Parts: sequence; C-alpha cells; structure tokens
Amino acid sequence: MASTPNAWSRTSHPWQYELLDQGVGLLECARRLGWALNTVKRYARAERAEQLQRPPQYRETMVDPFRDHLRSRRAHEPGVAVTQLLAAGSRKVSAPASA
Repeated sequence: MASTPNAWSRTSHPWQYELLDQGVGLLECARRLGWALNTVKRYARAERAEQLQRPPQYRETMVDPFRDHLRSRRAHEPGVAVTQLLAAGSRKVSAPASA
C-alpha cells in the first residue's frame, strides 16, 4: 500500500483501516465491508476528503440537439410533459449537422 492514511481518513472510515492494519488485503476488505474493490482502493489512497469527491461528468445526450427548442416550447406550454415535447420536437426539428 502507498502511504499511511492521515487522521482524516482514519476517523472517517475506521473499519477499513482496522482491517488494513490487521494485514487484511484490499480485496478481502471489500468483501467484508460489502464495498466495490475500487472504492476500497480509493479510500485507502485518499489523503484528504477532497480527493474522494469527483466532479460530475456531463456527457452528450440525445436531447442536446433539441435542447433550445424544448426550452422555448416549455416556456410557452408549461402544462405539456417534456416527453411529449421531445416526441413532437424530434419529428418537427431535425438535428443540426455535426461539423
């Protein structure tokens, strides 16, 4: 294992570090805690709480080409469900060509 975790992580997750101090491996810690192995590894490596926080990852969605159209329709027709607007919008508006 890399470095010894600091006081923050030891007080936040004492059960994991008790197991690690007893010589229990990461995989066995994951099994006993009911966590994913990658989660145990991430907590074992973390020196500070900020290292455990991940920024959100925004990916392109099918709605993106119609987002502006849907927002304007939603503003004009607030009582109509968004799914109905998308269904109607996708038939009327074609997706912009990718550059």
